[in-house]
Amino acid sequence: LAGVYERTLKLAIALTLPFAVGAAVLGDRVIEILYGDDFDTAGTALRLLSPAIVFYALAYLAGYLLVSQQRPLVLTAVYAVVAVENVLLNLVLIPAHSLNGAALGTSISEGLVAIALLWGARRCGGVVDFGRVLAGPALAGTAAAAVMWALHDRFALAVVGGALVYGFALALFEGTVFPHDANALWSSLRPARALRRS
Repeated sequence: LAGVYERTLKLAIALTLPFAVGAAVLGDRVIEILYGDDFDTAGTALRLLSPAIVFYALAYLAGYLLVSQQRPLVLTAVYAVVAVENVLLNLVLIPAHSLNGAALGTSISEGLVAIALLWGARRCGGVVDFGRVLAGPALAGTAAAAVMWALHDRFALAVVGGALVYGFALALFEGTVFPHDANALWSSLRPARALRRS
């Protein structure tokens, strides 16, 4: 269970981090393309929301583990406390910073939920080696962010270039440093590939 849980957290970060990085680096361009110039100030709010993309995935997995191990009270307590925190924080941030305050408050609350649930899930899933979980996605995300930043004015090229660099850097790092994790992921994808062929 501990090994599967740790690799699942790594996979969740690996899949969501590119979206978070993309929102952080290209937030203004995303808003401009989707909604036009009238909403150009929302780019900052999207950047502030970007960490919530990863935090939500981590909180979901840790919460799911807690429920599967008959520990739903931890989940309930965390969400109850953070709900109060979120309301109080929004009472301060929204009047002071409007839309950006609401976005920042959401990311802070999602972060608190993720940290609390990951902490609470330690008894079920064991102590997670976050160096092992974060190293590959963080390295690949940094490389992708640099490419997206350099190509910021050419949106399509920035997205494609960032995605390619992210995928290559992640595969290279994981295959070299953590080959057992890479092989486990590849093995889990084989049934899906076999099903598609038939």
